[in-house]
Amino acid sequence: IGVTREQIAALRKALPGDLDDHLIEDASLQDDLTKAQLTARIEQAAMEFSDRRLGRLLDEAIENAPARGDACLGQPATERALREQRVRVLLVSSGLQQRDPDLADRLVTDALTDNGATVHLLPREIGERLDREGDGVAALLHYRIRKPGPDNPG
Repeated sequence: IGVTREQIAALRKALPGDLDDHLIEDASLQDDLTKAQLTARIEQAAMEFSDRRLGRLLDEAIENAPARGDACLGQPATERALREQRVRVLLVSSGLQQRDPDLADRLVTDALTDNGATVHLLPREIGERLDREGDGVAALLHYRIRKPGPDNPG
């Protein structure tokens, strides 16, 4: 959305709160912009929106992997989930793709062909976090497999 800051604030108040993540504010959008200027600003906003969405997916994977088991981090856990056809979203860092393109290609192929998963190649800034947290790969899962224990005999 682009208008004055006051108009943006008023519009935000009028919209449902769950739309906040779907808005990118740009007070510099005015009606006197050329088509090329408007196109450049829209492209920048689209990249920002995409990065924000990918960051939220990575946050979800990092938070849910140890806590609930609805995600996994790292190569061994992700490869296991791919073999078990539990992957719904595969996240691969651009760093992993550069370091080991064969591994990245294999993971992506398995995700797409055997799991029907959505695959996202994370750009450098977001991918660096995945490199630190999960050696460049993570997945969001369709379901979790409970480990046998006293409350779950298996």
